[in-house]
Amino acid sequence: MLLGIVAFGVPLFASWLARRFGFSALIALTVIGLVEAAVLPPALHFKLTPAVLNLFLPALLFEGALEIDPSLLRRTWLPIVVLAVPGVLLTTAVVGGSAHFAGATPWLSALVLGAIVSATDPVAVLGLFRRIAIPPALLSIVEGESIANDGVAAALTVALTGAALAATPHLGAWSVAAATLSAGTIGIAIGIGSGALAAFVIRAVRGDLVTVLVTVALAYGAFVFANAVGGSGIFASVAAGMVVRRWTPGGRLGFTGAAADRFWDAIAFAANAAVFWLVGLSLNLEAFVSRPVLLAAVLASVVVARAILAYALVPLRHLTERAAPWRQTIALAGLRGGLALALALGLPLDFPARNAILHGTFAVVFVTLVLQGALLPLIVGRVRFAEPSETAP
Repeated sequence: MLLGIVAFGVPLFASWLARRFGFSALIALTVIGLVEAAVLPPALHFKLTPAVLNLFLPALLFEGALEIDPSLLRRTWLPIVVLAVPGVLLTTAVVGGSAHFAGATPWLSALVLGAIVSATDPVAVLGLFRRIAIPPALLSIVEGESIANDGVAAALTVALTGAALAATPHLGAWSVAAATLSAGTIGIAIGIGSGALAAFVIRAVRGDLVTVLVTVALAYGAFVFANAVGGSGIFASVAAGMVVRRWTPGGRLGFTGAAADRFWDAIAFAANAAVFWLVGLSLNLEAFVSRPVLLAAVLASVVVARAILAYALVPLRHLTERAAPWRQTIALAGLRGGLALALALGLPLDFPARNAILHGTFAVVFVTLVLQGALLPLIVGRVRFAEPSETAP
């Protein structure tokens, strides 16, 4: 009974707050979680661990991949790749260097923090940007980055964590790069193979119920199997979603009509709401007073790295003649959320400088998700983009 009241009451209350004060219901859910974490006794505090996030992440990634327009992706792949690969490496280096010098954090631990906060969170970005009116190609870049670079960041975090736990005296850049590339390649291969098999079944059976069951099994099966064999479950779910959309002609899921599409829309909404609420419950605002110098340095370095990416590195000339509004939007799209928290909270208890990493992650998530996320619709809503003739796919 109590669980039912919480499950339905919290989203309804968040929706009322959003309408009353004019901001996103997802941000309202995060704020509600923050308040609950402050008033609940410590025994009832809930943490967004990797195991908990893995209940929601495959469905969100898979649904996000179904939404990707292949024609737009062909036009926007280069900015996405720049944000997902050099962008993650740049942010890892800038944040890691700041954390090392400002907080006396060991180099490998500082780089782990940089990797954790380097990727824009797919849950946050997909949940917020679909509610903002921006050009389709720009939305494709923002969504594509959020889906792609979290896979790179997660794989890089795992590789750097292994290096730190092994007490490697000197960071082997090539070994870390090889481990990250290997995880991504294995994940993509598993996603393509499982997606092709699922598409064959959907085309052969042509039924809503079967399609729903097959795609649920695909989203979670590809994710779990890839992680089990040393690949990236994130890349696996995304690749599976893109393949099954591409190889089942006639809509997002081929011969399914609207029923399966409505199912995935509902799942994405529920998972988004759950993750934003759990992010609020997991945040520890005491981090802001425990290490002020470290947190100020980390927050400043996140902003600097994002500005370099958005205003200097991302190629946009082939997409629009008025790149400035697009760059401003990309800069504001650097939201961090549940993935960063789960990666930080999933570090071993004896990991070097674990508390510093947790506090830095808490600060980045709070500022980018709660504060920046609340202001983002207002700021982007005032941006004047190019004329429709410049942005049409």
